Amino acid sequence: MRVEDPISVFGYLNQHPGLLPALYWAIFASQRAFRGCEAVLSLYRDPEDESDVYLRLRFRVGRELFSDVLSRLEEIESLYLPFLEKTTGWLQIDVEG
Repeated sequence: MRVEDPISVFGYLNQHPGLLPALYWAIFASQRAFRGCEAVLSLYRDPEDESDVYLRLRFRVGRELFSDVLSRLEEIESLYLPFLEKTTGWLQIDVEG
């Protein structure tokens, strides 16, 4: 997994330390579901809304995994979303083909 702009990512995690368990489970489950796919963790900033900032875990998947990508994402979300309910900040998982 690659981290884009690690200073910004770690700064966001420093502001929202409660995200760490969610991030752990998201990475763990995602790497199992999308084994061998490129993974990038970054900090997303909406260019039109400065307050819209969150961690983004992005996977580039091949066509062979794309057919059931929604079911894989639902399984991953079931593991990490409960942790987000108890903390500030946000983590989004995206898949690109």
